[in-house]
Amino acid sequence: MIGYIFAGIALLGSSIAAIIDLKTTEVPDKIPYAMAASALILKLLYSIHTNNFSYLTDSLVVGMAYLVFGFVLYYTGQWGGGDAKVLAAIGFLLPNMPQEFSSSLSFSFPVAYLINLFFIGSVYMIAYSLALTLLNPLIAKEFFSETRGQYRQLFAEMALASSSVVAIPYIILKSLNLSHTIFISFVPSIVALSLGMIFLLRFLKVVERVAFRRKIPSGKLREGDMIGEDIDELGMKSKLIRGITNDEVAKIQSVRKEVWVKEGVRFVPAFPLSLLAILFYGDVMAIFAAHF
Repeated sequence: MIGYIFAGIALLGSSIAAIIDLKTTEVPDKIPYAMAASALILKLLYSIHTNNFSYLTDSLVVGMAYLVFGFVLYYTGQWGGGDAKVLAAIGFLLPNMPQEFSSSLSFSFPVAYLINLFFIGSVYMIAYSLALTLLNPLIAKEFFSETRGQYRQLFAEMALASSSVVAIPYIILKSLNLSHTIFISFVPSIVALSLGMIFLLRFLKVVERVAFRRKIPSGKLREGDMIGEDIDELGMKSKLIRGITNDEVAKIQSVRKEVWVKEGVRFVPAFPLSLLAILFYGDVMAIFAAHF
């Protein structure tokens, strides 16, 4: 029963955070804080009740590990602070697979959840970008305009990618005297996938440039926002890969009335989706590999 409670809190909290993220691009701190506080209080009480404090220590270890991992992604510009906090809250709530769920895992629950998160998150990001393209025709126009004039570069990239993903594994298998017959049968699929990835990466760069950049009054600038233009007066570059600090917000407001900021995919919905997948299906990657 206790497993259902923790899973329910994790799903409910992350789902509420996801809805707010989609609407406002921000996750209120009170949501992951409430999730984490609920986890620690309930696990402390349950540990005392069962005289087994591993419930609490496991929660602390996984929650803090997730927090560190999330903030590494935040400070390298991959995630927002809200993403890191929601991930940590889920770690505090679910450091292990609840006994009430029978999904089989190839890895420990914390590792398996991260694998699911990045696999499902990648699919979600592609779907999100395609949805943006339907809503903003300028994205498709920019993509085709940019691609049309770069045939030689595209051909070179395709040739390099195709030869690399085929030749390197083949040479390794050959040098180790391992059978490469099965690998050869997958060559067409591997080549097609690598070519698709080239177009996908180019497409996502266009989406980032066109859809994930907007001008706002500097008075609305907040800590954690990422600047989308060079601010020469302050020596700040648009390639900054972290959120700005409160001091930097004040400095920008003193020299600019408006400023371009960068946004990203509103990633929080991937958290409850990944939770549902791991609780009811297990390792998504293992299932995918088994079928393909």
